[in-house]
Amino acid sequence: MKMRTIWTVLLLLVATMGWAQEPEHFYGMKSGRVKQKVAVMGQEQVMEAYFDDWGNTQGSILSVEGAQGLVEILTLKKGDKVTMLQLDTNEGMTTTSQEAAVNYLNLTDEMIDKYQILELDEKQTVLGHECTGYNMIQDLQGQQAQVTSWVWNGIPLKSELKMGEITQTIEVLELEEVSEVPAKYVTIPEDAKITEM
Repeated sequence: MKMRTIWTVLLLLVATMGWAQEPEHFYGMKSGRVKQKVAVMGQEQVMEAYFDDWGNTQGSILSVEGAQGLVEILTLKKGDKVTMLQLDTNEGMTTTSQEAAVNYLNLTDEMIDKYQILELDEKQTVLGHECTGYNMIQDLQGQQAQVTSWVWNGIPLKSELKMGEITQTIEVLELEEVSEVPAKYVTIPEDAKITEM
């Protein structure tokens, strides 16, 4: 997979995870480990992610096949900042979101109107949890994306994003509460070369 494609995949992944603007409870558990399957553009990956601070901090490491072999990319979201770091080169980029996160535990009228959120009538069971379904429209880099998420305890356990010819699905395979998040998932090395976007 080419690096440009990898960055596109990661940007789509981040978009479906939501953004946290200020400390609040996005998830019904403080810290957790998530193993999820991500499928996009004919590629399928299983990756491990962690969250902390009730969903305000989220980190994942994705291993992908690049031109120079296997590449690991750390994606770290803290508040409204998202940083993507290629671990072998210690180089990456960071951006600040202008969009507020969708908080499924506290959907406001403003959020419902902004993203045209519609709660689905039917429920779906994922990992033994009864999930509520939501449809919404998100603007990603000037293009509209249709997102359907199945949510339990504020946590999307299954999502599908459609944007033009691109379809991305994310399904949580394992979810467990943890007392401590490994530092490598939530820390950017001090000597990393980060470009502001």
